Amino acid sequence: IKNVFMKTYPNHLLSKVLKATQYVEIPKFDNIYKKDGSVDSSAMQNQKYNYYIHHYFDNFDFQCDGLLRTPKAVFHQTYNYYWNEMMKYQTKDSIFNLAVYWIEKARGSKLMFKYMVHDITERYLKSPYMGHDEIYINMINRYYASGDATWMPPTALDKEIARAKKWENSMLLKTVPDLACPDTNGNVHNLYSLNAKYKILIFWAYDCGHCQTEIPKVYEFYKKSKEIYNLEVMAVNSGTDVQLWKNKVKSLNLEWLNVNGLVANYDWHDYFDVESTPLILILDKDNRIIGKKVPASNIENYIKLYDEDKIKL
Repeated sequence: IKNVFMKTYPNHLLSKVLKATQYVEIPKFDNIYKKDGSVDSSAMQNQKYNYYIHHYFDNFDFQCDGLLRTPKAVFHQTYNYYWNEMMKYQTKDSIFNLAVYWIEKARGSKLMFKYMVHDITERYLKSPYMGHDEIYINMINRYYASGDATWMPPTALDKEIARAKKWENSMLLKTVPDLACPDTNGNVHNLYSLNAKYKILIFWAYDCGHCQTEIPKVYEFYKKSKEIYNLEVMAVNSGTDVQLWKNKVKSLNLEWLNVNGLVANYDWHDYFDVESTPLILILDKDNRIIGKKVPASNIENYIKLYDEDKIKL
């Protein structure tokens, strides 16, 4: 009965709903063999998975705005599972390309296009994962700055575009401009003058609660691994009271390069859009950003893996 109804009334909302609840069939692929002649089950599984993520929504008509008003199990549950789970281990480029692929299938609809553009943009604006900010930036450039987001009030639109523009400054592999600030004795130091294979640039505040737990962890790693990985740290004060900053540096016994960010050669707060501290950037010898949003407890493992060429950016 279901199939007869769908065939007889293909444009009816119920037909769209019924089709959306059907599973996507994965075709049978030819075997992939290893050099020793055995079947490469891992490659076979990856092939099936790759097919699935590119056909996951084949039974969804993204021109049908009515799907947005269906029960949670019909659209939203399936939709959210895709972005929350299926994309979990995809690269940032793969996620963005798939986002564009599916969004373009909704172009021309009244509500679905708006829903998908807004939802995916917000997901990666708020994502805690390193590199996902680039997906947000690409979404803004493609769909907001281009004029597609006609539903956005001009002021809000300008704000989003401006934020994405700032975020471009701290994208992975971006080169950080040379930062010059005075240390606790008033002597000016430059980021570029640090001669190290790796540099950790930290923006922190003496009265920041999260900094109280993160900064000591970074310092312990620094003491233990400075020579192992040939690394240096520039810790930049973002607090307004210089004496309180100096007192905190002394009480935490931070024997690395401590500088006062209140006196700098450029507005790093605006440049990096620092909304909260600590902001920790891991740089290579050429001052390119190779890590960010890495918890203090994971920095050692991250640098170790990067040093072993096991992390690709």
